[in-house]
Amino acid sequence: MKLKLFFSAIVLTFAVNLAGQNLENLPRAFTSTGTECYVYTVQAKDGLYGIAKKFDVSQEDIIALNPRVKDGLKAGQPLYIPVKQDAPAKKDTPQTPPPTVSTSDEYVGLVNYQVEAKQTLYSIAKRFGVNQEDIIKYNPQAKTTVKEGEILRIPVRKQQNYENSSSNPALNYTPSKQEPNLTDIYGNPYSKYLTHTIQPKETLYSISKKYNVFVEDIVNANPDLESVLHVGETLRIPIKTDYAPPTFETLSIAKEVTTIRIAFLMPFSSGNLDMNNDRFLEFYSGALIAINKAKQNGASFEIYTYDTNRNLESVNAILNKTEMKNVDFIVGPAYTNQVGAVANFAKQNKIFTIVPFSSKVQGIAANPYLFQFNPSTETEIDFISTKLSSGDLQNANIIFIKPNNLDVGDEGYVWATSLENALTKKGKYSETTVWTTPADNTEIQTLLRSGVKNILIFMTDNYANVQPYVATINTLSAANINLSLYIRYSWLNYNFKNTETIYISPFNNTLNTSDLNVYQKDFSKYFAWKPTTTNPRYDLLGYDLTNCFINQLQTYGNVFAKDKKTIDYSAGVQSQFDFERTNTNSGFENQKIYFINVSGK
Repeated sequence: MKLKLFFSAIVLTFAVNLAGQNLENLPRAFTSTGTECYVYTVQAKDGLYGIAKKFDVSQEDIIALNPRVKDGLKAGQPLYIPVKQDAPAKKDTPQTPPPTVSTSDEYVGLVNYQVEAKQTLYSIAKRFGVNQEDIIKYNPQAKTTVKEGEILRIPVRKQQNYENSSSNPALNYTPSKQEPNLTDIYGNPYSKYLTHTIQPKETLYSISKKYNVFVEDIVNANPDLESVLHVGETLRIPIKTDYAPPTFETLSIAKEVTTIRIAFLMPFSSGNLDMNNDRFLEFYSGALIAINKAKQNGASFEIYTYDTNRNLESVNAILNKTEMKNVDFIVGPAYTNQVGAVANFAKQNKIFTIVPFSSKVQGIAANPYLFQFNPSTETEIDFISTKLSSGDLQNANIIFIKPNNLDVGDEGYVWATSLENALTKKGKYSETTVWTTPADNTEIQTLLRSGVKNILIFMTDNYANVQPYVATINTLSAANINLSLYIRYSWLNYNFKNTETIYISPFNNTLNTSDLNVYQKDFSKYFAWKPTTTNPRYDLLGYDLTNCFINQLQTYGNVFAKDKKTIDYSAGVQSQFDFERTNTNSGFENQKIYFINVSGK
């Protein structure tokens, strides 16, 4: 099968690690304890895991020097990365040891300083009591000129009594004679200044509380301060002698993931006679696009792909493979009869697993390693009963219809009966009727009410039971009766003409155009065929889910869901996720459901 062979080639291509980055030309700095660091500027789409991988250090090492990265990374943000002992020497740094200086003159760290109006390199060097050459060493661009507002890294000597008041590399410095002799609004003296970089959503009030100073004192220390704070700008914060720096909790990663290992369990083979078999190939292709995007940002992967067919024997044979116990994450299986075996394996080996298709995940209530994308029947019932009994639909007229040839074992009948009971518990009244003659609208018309929305819900999963009634319902809709037909998700491809329809889905029917265009450009780059464009798109489901869990693995390692109650993801092209669990011993179920209304044509 050509398509299958093509996918195999893609897997092998995606399993190759990215080459290491040359670090020789990055600027370097020293902390107050003498630790040499690279000064790295965060790039768009950088992740903490990817940066740690580039520099061959742990994420904890980066967090220790940059505590704010726990709040997220921002393009343009400077990071201090510890230099490993065997790192290549910087090209513009002499290979011989620097000139010997007395202990009292030894540089012990760097401070960030914002150049003020009319200042020169000479005046700044004089102000801090250092040589111009020393400033140029850490700021090569300053050799030609310095600009107002520019941030320079100034070396600090021991004899100046510079103190490291926090683990943030933006160190404090003691004011020189040229600095104003500030006091607070009560006349109490400040002893030094701290450079603070403005973060998103910060205000002068929140910054003043952080450093235990007054807003007025920050304003006085920054005479050029504008009325609106700008993210990334620096403020001079006057600090008292009794200032206690904030403490930061170090992120604990029980098992750091250096190479992310993902296993896909999907029914790929042509031996499957399932009419929907292509959707599994499309899902997998979207997942590969997400993996490639992460690789471009520095991540490394090992991808294991297995054809599960539709039987349990195939799945058991896969689970017995040695490498399966060493993966960090499992995607699959596709069929309900295979879920139990994979769920037990995941729990025994403590491997988080996403079940992307089934809404009946065996054992999820007692298995903390399972993720279920499709909301359960109970979750659906609770969601739609709330929608139909509140807001704009609070006064809607709900009519449950038993069609001809109804089988009481029909899952749609069981579902509708449960919804009817849930509405009753919420105090919402509904009607139930038997519509015996599809062409006769009088049977249903007597139950319709004017001035409110009338919602018809057929108590069946089988569209063939509903089809005989559609023409009559269209006639009623054309007569300007405020009427909506609730449809099952599997009925979306049928034409209901001028009748308004409503349904619920874990897929958003309105896609983000810009994100979709970027994705489709990547897809056409790697695949010589086009995915199905009808809703839902299973390639986008694979893309969104894989992006979600790669993000978790990169940030927290393969224990990302331990002790968490919720995991949210709002950056999906087609779907956002709201995974929740009821307790620490249960698995996660996606609670994100869209209530979709489609007007009649």
